[in-house]
This record gives sequence, structure tokens and C-alpha cells, in this order.
Amino acid sequence: MKLVRLFILFSCFACKGFGQTDQQFWIDLNPYIVTSETLTFYGDLGYRIELGDNVWNRYVFRPSIRKTFTNFNITGGIGNFITTEYDGEDDFTYELRPFQGIQKNWPNNEHFKIGHYLRSEQRFVWDIDDKEFNFSFRARYRIRLNYLHRAFLKNRLNYWKFYVAGEAFISSQNTNYTISEQSRLTLGLERSFNRSRKFRMEVTWQRQDVFRPNLPFNSIYFRLRLYPSWGYQQNNNEE
Repeated sequence: MKLVRLFILFSCFACKGFGQTDQQFWIDLNPYIVTSETLTFYGDLGYRIELGDNVWNRYVFRPSIRKTFTNFNITGGIGNFITTEYDGEDDFTYELRPFQGIQKNWPNNEHFKIGHYLRSEQRFVWDIDDKEFNFSFRARYRIRLNYLHRAFLKNRLNYWKFYVAGEAFISSQNTNYTISEQSRLTLGLERSFNRSRKFRMEVTWQRQDVFRPNLPFNSIYFRLRLYPSWGYQQNNNEE
């Protein structure tokens, strides 16, 4: 629990230090069904909210699949995002977002590894109230440094993991009526309890557009993530 308290304290100081203009809170359930050593079905069930005057809420449902090869993984899925904005008028937006990705850990050893994840996305966005439609293509690349700590834990499936990640986004065009991320920096703390359950806390600084293209600004969000898993007896729910 000391690690959790230190992480929260650091996040609060970092939030004040960066002087962010926007704060958000995210919570996610990320179930995994591992059918074999090489095939995993997983997904996101999430809720996101902006904490401020012009509040928006976002609901996320993203079924996904991952195929594992000897040295890399490939991923695919379909994201569904429902966003409501309250700025004097209620605005309702739906986004359908198929994606395809490739993932590799290198270098990779018992305690340290660097994860590389390259993903392409196709964004179909409908503003229901204004009856507007937008499409854009987006590429994103994430690099993440992980440190796995088991020194004081007897069971090797019980561990703490610390990580820092950077992510960049390139879009074919600005997308109206939705959130368009430009870059992210994430600090995270993960606790794994056994093969079937782990928990993450993250704080992320993000450069983004929200509903207003060409007006980027900074934001910070805190994220809680729970990872239950079922199936093949392997701790294979590594994102």
C-alpha cells in the first residue's frame, strides 16, 4: 500500500506542477479470455469523464483479438465510443473505430523490457444531433519501459510493475465532433495477484483536440484498470 500512496501523491504534485487546463477520470474493465498459447480474446468496457465546466462523458466498448507469434503479436478489434457533451446543449456523438496493430517487446528480460506497439485506426464519427459525418485515418506508436519487481514476493505470479510510456498520434485530418489525441506521456503502477487478476493505476499527460479542431490544449487524466482473465493457464494478459 505504500507504493500506491506514493504513486497517488506523486500524481497530485505532478498535476499541479504541469498546470493542466483539463482534468479527466477514466475507469476500465479489461477482460481476457486466453484460448491457447497463441490466441487471446480481450476488450475494454470503460467510462471516461471530464471534470470541469463543459463536462463530457464517454462510454467505451472495444472487443479485440490478439494472435501471438514467436517474436511479436498482431492485434485487431472494433472500438465503439459514445460521447455526450454538456455545453449548454446536449450533444451526442458515436464513433466506430476498427484497428489493426503489431506489438513487440525488445529488449526483454526478467526485470526490464521495452514494449513497442504500432497501430492503425479508421475513425467513422457521427454527430447524431447535427446529422454530420466525418472519417479519418490515424496511426499511433507507443513505446513503454517496464520494470518488474518480485524481490519481496514469494509467488512469481504476484508482482509489482512500474512503467513509463510515450505515445504519438498522426491523423489524416482533424476530426470534428470528437476527441483527437496528439501525444501522451503515461506513468503507471501495476499489481498482479495471480494468473487471473491484476490491477493498474495510471496518470497520463495528454495533448489533444476536443470537439474544436486546430485548438489543441493539455489535459491530464487518472485511470483505474482491472484485468480479469479466464482460460488457458498462462499469465497472457499483457497489453
